[in-house]
Amino acid sequence: MSKIPRFAFLFSCFAALGSSQSGLSVTGSGYALPANSITAAPGQMMNVSVAGLNLTLDGPVQGVPDSGGLPLQLKGVAVDFVQGPVTVQLGIRGLQQSSCSKASPCAVSTTLSLQIPYELDPGSTDAALLRIKLNGTVAGQVAIDPVTDSVHIMNTCDQNMVYLSVAYAVPPGACVPMVEHASGMLVSGSAPAVPGETLVVYAYGLGAPNHPTPPAAARFRRNCRWWPSHSCSTSAIPIQTLTLRPG
Repeated sequence: MSKIPRFAFLFSCFAALGSSQSGLSVTGSGYALPANSITAAPGQMMNVSVAGLNLTLDGPVQGVPDSGGLPLQLKGVAVDFVQGPVTVQLGIRGLQQSSCSKASPCAVSTTLSLQIPYELDPGSTDAALLRIKLNGTVAGQVAIDPVTDSVHIMNTCDQNMVYLSVAYAVPPGACVPMVEHASGMLVSGSAPAVPGETLVVYAYGLGAPNHPTPPAAARFRRNCRWWPSHSCSTSAIPIQTLTLRPG
């Protein structure tokens, strides 16, 4: 008799504060237990999703940067990075919430798009955490498991409210890595990379640079549109780029 494989589906039931909806919400899947911590490298752009934040959004909220960078508070939400004596108030790129309905009730989770500061020290014995506040009151904290690097190649399915216009012609739903030729065109089946070519790869989680970090305003790249016609404009997208060269 053949054995039937067992799959574990982990659910956690939360009372949705500030909402009449309730029900089961998925907190994890796969082959590992969910954790109340995140793994992050210095400077990493990422999403952090939490449940139990007494906040209701009508839709995604984008943080609009000014000369000083991203807003430090969005819809009353603010985030501090804390590690030992170091505290850094983080800019918030965006807020999103899971979709619930009367037909499919759930406990709403809130996703914060933010950048872990370069002040995160993986070699420190001090615990690191994100302290999340709502309207000036601490709502909770998220522990950080620091690593020197945690590389993620950007792709068009990332939902962290960062958009590159070079992916303008990518069909909706297609997950295309952000790897460019030197001309700025995306590498694809119709425009493949060739041996010895220099490519530009957009990635998060490369870790702390071995040189001084430029001011946020200096990290905003030129945002170019290649189809149907070429045009460029200044874009408020603080991104590190890694150029891969032969050898």
